[in-house]
Amino acid sequence: GNATLTPIVWTNYFGRTFAGAIRGFVMPFGLVAAAGGPVFAGFMYDATKSYTLAFSLFVALYLLSAVGILVIKRPVRRAAPGTG
Repeated sequence: GNATLTPIVWTNYFGRTFAGAIRGFVMPFGLVAAAGGPVFAGFMYDATKSYTLAFSLFVALYLLSAVGILVIKRPVRRAAPGTG
């Protein structure tokens, strides 16, 4: 559902005018996190023989993101260029 819902949420939140630019800016961060998360967890397991620290960090980052989503103000929507 994430691949389908994310563009819809971004478009509803920011509007269609800048949807491509926002996706282009955000996606590299998501790709690095998706690729680096398992590698980081593997290194943490090798170092500590437990996934607890890695997973605790992941949960903390998710919670921090959730707080940010709840706190951030919705942007003011302006008319798209050329629509009058």
